[in-house]
Amino acid sequence: MVNGFFGFSQFKTFWNWIGLAADLFGIVALAITIWQIMQVKSKVNSSIDAMNELKRLQEQELLKKIFKELEGQQENLNWLLEKHGQSGYRGTIFEEKNAVIVTTLTHCVNELPIKYKEISDPIRSTVLELRGYNGEGKKHLEEAEGYLYSAIQAVKVAEEQFSVDNIKMIAHSD
Repeated sequence: MVNGFFGFSQFKTFWNWIGLAADLFGIVALAITIWQIMQVKSKVNSSIDAMNELKRLQEQELLKKIFKELEGQQENLNWLLEKHGQSGYRGTIFEEKNAVIVTTLTHCVNELPIKYKEISDPIRSTVLELRGYNGEGKKHLEEAEGYLYSAIQAVKVAEEQFSVDNIKMIAHSD
C-alpha cells in the first residue's frame, strides 16, 4: 500500500517529494505547537493558582490582625462595663475610650472584604450600640459586648476554615 501510494505519478518530480516532506514537517510542527500551547496553559494555570493562594494567605493575615484588634477592643469594652457607674473617674474618660473603640471597630469593618458579612455585621451592630451609649445605663454596653463576642466567634470560624484550607494545600502540594 505504501509502495502504491508513493508510486503514483504525483511523486515523479523532485518538487513533489519536497511538497510531501513539507506536509509531513507541517504536521509535526502542528503537533509541537499544540504541545507548547498546552505547556503555556499549564504554566498560566499554575500562576493563577499561586496568585489565588497568595490572596488567601493575605486574607488570613488580615483576619489575624482584625482578631487582635477585636480582642483589644473587647478588653476596652469590658473596662467600660466594669467601671461604669463607679466614682473617681472623670466622665470624659468613658467618652474617650468609647470613641477609641468605635474608631478601631469602624476601621476593622472597612478593611474586611465584603464576603465576610458574618464578621462585619456584628461589628457594625457593636458600633451602633456604642454610639448610642451616653454614659448612662449599661444596656448599650452590654448589647455591644454581645455583638462584639459574635464578631470574634465569626473570625475564629473563618480562621478555622483557613487552617483546613492550609492542610488541604499542603496535602496536595508536590
